[in-house]
Order: sequence, then C-alpha cells, then structure tokens
Amino acid sequence: GNKIVLTIAGGSALILGGHIKRSTTDIDILDNYPELQSLFGKYDVNNRINAYADSLAENYEDRLVKFDLETKAIDYYLLSLEDIVIMKLFSNRTKDYKDIREKDVINNLNWELLDKIISSGEADISFNQTRYKQFLERYEEYKKEFSK
Repeated sequence: GNKIVLTIAGGSALILGGHIKRSTTDIDILDNYPELQSLFGKYDVNNRINAYADSLAENYEDRLVKFDLETKAIDYYLLSLEDIVIMKLFSNRTKDYKDIREKDVINNLNWELLDKIISSGEADISFNQTRYKQFLERYEEYKKEFSK
C-alpha cells in the first residue's frame, strides 16, 4: 500500500544523522498527518518547526536523506544537513546556533552546495527582507568562521 512519508527536521534530524550528540525531547517533522496526531502527541512528534518552513529551500525534497528504519507504514527521511543549517541560521536561537557549530556538522557540510542553495535564492525570501538580510549576514559570519 501507500506508505506515509515523514520528513524529520531540526535537532532530531541532526541527532538521528549522527551529527550531534545531545538529547531532545521532541521530534520535528515537516509533514502534517492529522490522523497520526494522537500517536504523535504521545511522543512529542510535532510540526511546530513549520513556523520556520518558509526558510526551506524550494527543492529541499531533492536532497532528502532516506533514514534506514524499516517499518511497514512509514518511510522516514531526514532533511539534508545543508537544509538544516539554513533553517537553523534563520531561526537564530542559541540552541540552533550551537548545533550547527558542532564539529561533525561543520566537517560533513557540503559548503559548495550550501552556497549554491543560498545564492540561488532558493531559501525563500517571501517572508521578510530584514530577516533575510540578517540571515545572510549570519551565514557570511558562519562561513568565515568554519568553512575551509
């Protein structure tokens, strides 16, 4: 039958992808399945991250990473490292800032791809020019500090 597709984002995706080692109390997903709400509630699986979904590059689906968890009903994907970094640079929360400075995140980032996504304007600027400008400044600082 048709499998449900769940896209895991945020800190939970970094943890599951093995890029950061910290605990998280929730799992951020991009998808909305009302029929799964009661199950999600039990485990604090939520799509609050959709508040930041406007910072997702338009073709993020092309970069999803299949998460190897065999289940009959659900296929799990992780947001790409580059797309997570973009979302976390946008959100500008201390916890997010710390996450994307972890050695494993920095070492596994495809800087060329990150640059391409950002410079192509694919990180959607529909929300607010000021926030977008701040995001670009944060990205330039981030790049200066960590990119080889």
